[in-house]
Formats: sequence, structure tokens, C-alpha cells
Amino acid sequence: MTDFLAAVNARLRWSEKQAALLDRHAAQFLARPYTIVMTLESDNREHVYRAYDLETIPPDWSFRFGTILHHLRATLDNLAYQFALRVQDPLPDKIERGIMFPIQTTEAGFENVRWRLNGVESDVFDFMRDEQPFRKVPASPGSDPLTWLETLNNIDKHRRVHLFVRGVETQAVLIPAENLIKDSRPFVKLEEGTEFARLTFREPQLERYADIRPGLAVGVEDGDRFLSEVLARVPARVREVVEAAAAL
Repeated sequence: MTDFLAAVNARLRWSEKQAALLDRHAAQFLARPYTIVMTLESDNREHVYRAYDLETIPPDWSFRFGTILHHLRATLDNLAYQFALRVQDPLPDKIERGIMFPIQTTEAGFENVRWRLNGVESDVFDFMRDEQPFRKVPASPGSDPLTWLETLNNIDKHRRVHLFVRGVETQAVLIPAENLIKDSRPFVKLEEGTEFARLTFREPQLERYADIRPGLAVGVEDGDRFLSEVLARVPARVREVVEAAAAL
């Protein structure tokens, strides 16, 4: 790996390690015993799932998550800074204060902040523009994990800590799906006895439809995502950018 990116990679490795650790702790937490009760309503055409005996989500996880977000976002800014230093060291004050890795979902948004990359070489600028969500996933830039990172980090930094909610993460279908009309599994703050899934069938269905369990979720640009997905895909996306940049 390129020597001038050694500190960038060290920060990224730390972030990846902390993300994996939080993900493991979340999996262990979700594996603890709790009770799910399925009741039949509307002449057995609706299955309603409620949860009981749930433990409280550890409050310090919000701060751990925020710290991971901060270091992943800072990894990208450090990357841009190191490329600017490769051109000129020390940097002029204006570039020193402004250099960062933009994350934008529209071309217009990127054009408004392109000055943030004034200190880098043209090929580096082109690379960082091509890594923008509006270019990487033009049909759905909100689904790019870099957009999730920008959204979640800004909320944590400027608004509030992230409070995790529970949604349905696992579904193992046990009967023919054609009998199912509606599968409602909202992301909710799951408290004792809260309804977290409602399945509606064409015909009365007495047998349990699925193995349904709560999972931990957090809000991102394109809707709620499970914590496990965010902790896996965001560090991987940042890793993708850093490794590609090292070849420049």
C-alpha cells in the first residue's frame, strides 16, 4: 500500500474493527431469549406478531456507532488531504482549511463544493468525482453506502445521537406465498407487546406463516436499514475508495 496513505489506512482498519465488534455485540444481543406471540385476527386471515420480554438496547451503542461513523467519514477527508499534500506541502491556508472529500447525490451539489478538491491533481479530482453517489449509482444515489455515511454522520454530529429501532430481519416462508396479500413489517420502537408484523392472507391460515424475529435498524437516506447491513457495507465502500485511490 502506498506509504503516504499509511495513516489513512490505519484509521480505516480501526473503524472496520470497531464496526465488526459492534455488529458482533448486536448479534449476541438479538440472540438473547425473548418471547414472540402470534395471534389470529379477521377470521384467521391476519397473523399479528408481538414481542415480549425484550431487553433494553444498551444506550452506549449510539455513541459507539457515532464514533465509527466519524472515523469512516474522516478517513475519506484524510484521503483528500494526503493527495493535496502530495502536490504541495505545506498547503496554502485556503486549501488547508477547505480540503475534504465531498459526498454528493447530485451533479449540481457536487459543482457547488468542487472547490473542496482544489488542491489535488486532475486525475485525483476525476477519480473522486467518479466515486460520488450521483455517478456511482445514478439511478438511486441514496442507496450508495457513501450517502448513508454522509447522512448518518451529519445527524450524529449536528442533530442527535442515533437511536436504534427494531424491525423484522428474518423471514423463513413456511407456506405458499400466493396466499399472502400483504406483508407489513414496519420499523418501530419495539416495546413490550408492540406489534411488529402483520401478515394478511386471501384465505384463512391457521398455521404459523413464518419464522419472524426483530432486528436492529437505523434510518438512512433511502429509508431504514438494518444495523448489520450498515456496519458491513459502509466500511466496505470506504475501503473500496481508499484502495482504488492508492493506485493513482
